[in-house]
Amino acid sequence: MWDRLETLGFRNTRSLGRLQALFDELGVRATYLTTYEVASDPESAAFLGELAASGRAEVGAHLHPWSNPPFARLVEDEHRHHPYPHDYPIGVFREKMEVLGEALRAHMGVQPRSYRAGRWGFVLPHAAVLHELGYLVDTTVTPGVSWEAHPGAPGGGGGPSFVGAPRVPHRLDGGLLEVPVSIEWNRDLPATVGSAIDRLPPRSWMARGLRRSNILRPVWLRPYPRFAEAELLRLVNRLHAARRPVWNVMFHSSEAVAGTSAYSPDEASLEGFYRKLRGILERALALGARPATLTEATRALEAAGY
Repeated sequence: MWDRLETLGFRNTRSLGRLQALFDELGVRATYLTTYEVASDPESAAFLGELAASGRAEVGAHLHPWSNPPFARLVEDEHRHHPYPHDYPIGVFREKMEVLGEALRAHMGVQPRSYRAGRWGFVLPHAAVLHELGYLVDTTVTPGVSWEAHPGAPGGGGGPSFVGAPRVPHRLDGGLLEVPVSIEWNRDLPATVGSAIDRLPPRSWMARGLRRSNILRPVWLRPYPRFAEAELLRLVNRLHAARRPVWNVMFHSSEAVAGTSAYSPDEASLEGFYRKLRGILERALALGARPATLTEATRALEAAGY
């Protein structure tokens, strides 16, 4: 787990047995997007490395630049500010990704092919670097969501905006495939209306009005406390009806262990998490979804012409 502290804990990544048991029961092969600090923890690395070696899961890369060497301090206390990956010069980003990749190879025996940026801090110049380092797929983009109001390094521009980003897989500069997080509006909209709303500047009066009204809001394919179970099942149905080629579920591993996330602070909230996750997966499987890791999905999409 991570917090805005220099001392990190690993209770979540050392306690993933229940989560993996659910995946094994349903025949789901997840992708564990893994940070440098988790790759360097022997117990966490042994567990995840065994899953990857057995073919039951994929291990990809997840960059927390404030705790991933080499350290090029942007501010005095990076652990408090949590700079975005794009707050660093592109050369430093490359060096950090090289070190992260080497840690995953050395401690888990995996060559990472999939990536998600910490704090959703992905920008297009990173795509070419990732592709040159052997990555096939990024899964950072959150369509319709802007992170600009969330600060990183002091004096920086905040997070990226994914307002207007495609909700389906697409190619980025350099050949990297983007598989965005599955996020849809909570209501069925004509395609032209949905597209127009997607392009609204996040700080425009109309966008702010929609957020305040709660009439129209994004729903993530995520077993998150904010989303009711019935709402998540409707989202799966909506993805099926829209013929989305990938239904991309996401959550943080800390949410799957009680007491390691604000979203799962106790056993009762943890049971809610697992109930929602099971519901999402069982509904998707019932509708004909085929479980796949990110790299497996990338290969299938390439074969389909993406």
